[in-house]
Amino acid sequence: MKIFFTEIESKEEHSEAGRELTIKAAQEVFGLENPQIEVADKKPRFVNSDLHFSISHSEKLVAVCFDHMPVGFDIEFTKERDFKKLAKRYDIAAEKETFYRFWTAYEAEIKLQAKPQQVKTFKFQDNYIASIASAGEFDDAELQILKLD
Repeated sequence: MKIFFTEIESKEEHSEAGRELTIKAAQEVFGLENPQIEVADKKPRFVNSDLHFSISHSEKLVAVCFDHMPVGFDIEFTKERDFKKLAKRYDIAAEKETFYRFWTAYEAEIKLQAKPQQVKTFKFQDNYIASIASAGEFDDAELQILKLD
């Protein structure tokens, strides 16, 4: 499992930057010659490859997670919010990290579109938390996080 990320100047670039990062990594790292993306059942996928991916973005970071199994991935910038109100709404502790761990795991599971075999949540860079929901098992040694510009 590999996660590639890049920094962008503005949030308006999220969608295009995510698509470009996905195609660039597919070509340069995974050797796909013509990586065309389509949306099937509300989930993006490559037209002619069994390589799975999930794109996420928050603030000035865009990231994509690749795996040989179906995967859902979410990343969030950890800004201040009304955590007491969110804690009551979602029945979790009223703490910043607790909320973001809950939220990214929730979003990653939605993006997976299946019951996950494993969910991993971790700090990403300085002010981000990310979660991976996988249709299969994986261990931390398999996870690589790489900056791709």
